[in-house]
Amino acid sequence: MEHMRHTDYFEEPLDEVQLRYASEMSGIDIESVRCYVKEWFVQAPLPLLLGCRYPGLVPFLAQAHSKGITLGVLSDYPAEEKLNRLEVRKYFQAVTAAGDAGIGCYKPHPKGLLAVLEMLAVRPEQALYIGDRVEVDAEAARRAGVRCFIIGRSSSPGMHWMGAKDYFELGRLIGLG
Repeated sequence: MEHMRHTDYFEEPLDEVQLRYASEMSGIDIESVRCYVKEWFVQAPLPLLLGCRYPGLVPFLAQAHSKGITLGVLSDYPAEEKLNRLEVRKYFQAVTAAGDAGIGCYKPHPKGLLAVLEMLAVRPEQALYIGDRVEVDAEAARRAGVRCFIIGRSSSPGMHWMGAKDYFELGRLIGLG
C-alpha cells in the first residue's frame, strides 16, 4: 500500500487495487487474498483495539466535545468499526476513508482531508489535524493548508507541524485542559 500513497487518484475502488497488487506480488489468487485480508487485517485486530487506545484520548475527545468543537476522522482504511471498538465513535461528526466514494486516494494526498472539512463545514485555516505519522499525516495537512499536531513526536521550530507526546499534552497546548 505504501507505494500507492503517491498516486493522485484511482478510478477503481482502492481495496480492489490493493487486493490485485497483493495477489500479483504473492502469486496467490485474489479471492484467497481477500479472505486473508478480511480475517487478519479487518477482523482479528478488532478485539485488541481498546487495549491500544492512546493515553488521554477519551478525556481529550470529551473535553473537545463539551466545548462544541466538531471532530472528524480521515483514515486510509474503513474506520467506523474501529472507532466503535475504541469506544469513541460518538465524538465524531464525520468519518471517512481513502476508499470512500469521491476520495479514491491515500494520505498524504489532501483530497480526503479536504472532504472531511467540507462535511464539517470547516475552512482549512480553522482546522487542526491530529495524526501520528509525519510523512503521511503532517504532509496531508500541509498540502490541505491545515495546522497539524503529531502525537508521540517532538517538533523543532520551523517545521510545518507541532509535536505532542500524548493527548494530555495536546489538550494543554491547544487550551482544552
